[in-house]
Amino acid sequence: MTRKFLLLPAVLGFVAASLLIWHFFAANQTQQAPEVLPDVSSAESINFVNSVPLAHSEVYDLAGIISGPSQPTDSPAPDLTERYQQIGVTSVRNNDYFDDRLDIEGIFNCGGSTYPSWEGCDATQDRFYDWDASDALVQTISDGGFDLFLRLGGEWENANPHHDFKGPQNARQVANWIVAANKVADRYATSGEYLNIWTEYPGTQFWDGTAAEFNDFFVKAYQEIKARHSDMQVGGPGFGAGISVSVGEGRLPSAALTFLDGLYHSHVRPDWIGWHLFSSDPAEYGAVGSAWRDVLDGSGEFTDVPWAGTGFFNGVELICDAYGLATTQMENGEMKSLTANEADRLHNGGQGAALQTAAWIALQSTDTTRAYYYRGGDPKSSPSGKGVRSGNVGLFYGDAQATPKPSAFAFELRTRLARSYANLESVLTPSETGISGIWALSASSKNEGSAMLFANTSESNAVLSAEFDNGTAYLVDDTRDGTKGAPISGSAFDLPGMSALLVIIN
Repeated sequence: MTRKFLLLPAVLGFVAASLLIWHFFAANQTQQAPEVLPDVSSAESINFVNSVPLAHSEVYDLAGIISGPSQPTDSPAPDLTERYQQIGVTSVRNNDYFDDRLDIEGIFNCGGSTYPSWEGCDATQDRFYDWDASDALVQTISDGGFDLFLRLGGEWENANPHHDFKGPQNARQVANWIVAANKVADRYATSGEYLNIWTEYPGTQFWDGTAAEFNDFFVKAYQEIKARHSDMQVGGPGFGAGISVSVGEGRLPSAALTFLDGLYHSHVRPDWIGWHLFSSDPAEYGAVGSAWRDVLDGSGEFTDVPWAGTGFFNGVELICDAYGLATTQMENGEMKSLTANEADRLHNGGQGAALQTAAWIALQSTDTTRAYYYRGGDPKSSPSGKGVRSGNVGLFYGDAQATPKPSAFAFELRTRLARSYANLESVLTPSETGISGIWALSASSKNEGSAMLFANTSESNAVLSAEFDNGTAYLVDDTRDGTKGAPISGSAFDLPGMSALLVIIN
């Protein structure tokens, strides 16, 4: 049975346009080419003005990437500068290079018997710093035209050398770490950019002290780094995904409450607060992004926090400084790892492109100003394997060509929209579209016309029919890369299951 829908985008004073969506249940149906179909009539109407509440009227590019453009030294993948430029990456967060080349652990070393070695020397002396590897990495970021989101904090011990502890262990190490952090910022930070104190808090792979010790450390670090770099946006601590999931459900875990309460009572107001999320449920991004603002405002489910009603955190920027799709899923009440085939579809196929695009759409309804996808490269992976393709998270395979995955092409669709259509008009979740799995966003530009972005996160196909002139559709799925547009003036076109679609109306 065919279900039909009419979507009427409100392009406020620019372009009057409508889309007919014909949604039918044809799970796993494949299309060999972006086919232009006959006009579709007689549809129910769903208007783009039925948007979820928007926290702002601007399209944020949310085009940050974690790691790169340099790749791990043992990967055959090339430098990804050109690839990042092609898909519109604007910012790189220095994290997870599988070594410590741009971490204080690797840069500052007193030469003691432990690693890290942060005491027993004068941290102001240059001879205790090794800048060679970090200089080379930062140069690639600068040469590519990307801003550096400079993370100052521990790295997950996922390669040599072994870390004997996680984070400064005493007052002397704290003092030396702050001196070293300021030296790193002196060398690499550019006025107006971001300094990121710590990551994945309260994860014990990154901090093995107590919550009280972390609060004392963060307050001291923020005050001294901000005093020296008043022109920088300084914040942290990159709350781990588990904290964010709880916040999205209306619960503030003790680690987050203790941290924020410590800032409040210390009269320390960071420029921004960072949070992480790894989820394959796009709705969770909208819920979590909105809930973090409620936490800082002391509103919604969080009216009992000590700072509620004070306005203490007013104006503090919210940044999703690490996000990605989940590598596990809930089955019968138990968390289980994805099978090889499930992981392949998610990380290497059109499913990932659709889910990432839907998450991006959901984030646009919140006041999350920046987002950093984990990660750019997928080291040691290849698209040429038989059966299940090797590889995991990452927009580009680790082969010598750095072959783009569908998620990389979908990333480019999003940045193309953000660059040219800055006025956010509406965000529609499946509840607003009325179609399971269909997410949509409309945006406009005074000079460029309007654009609409769609993500179909279901297995079912949809057919869209345009009632406007001079429209072009760009589709990304398992077989199409969105680089060639199909004209859609007054005709219908297919939106396959697990795909992302950009429609530009001139």
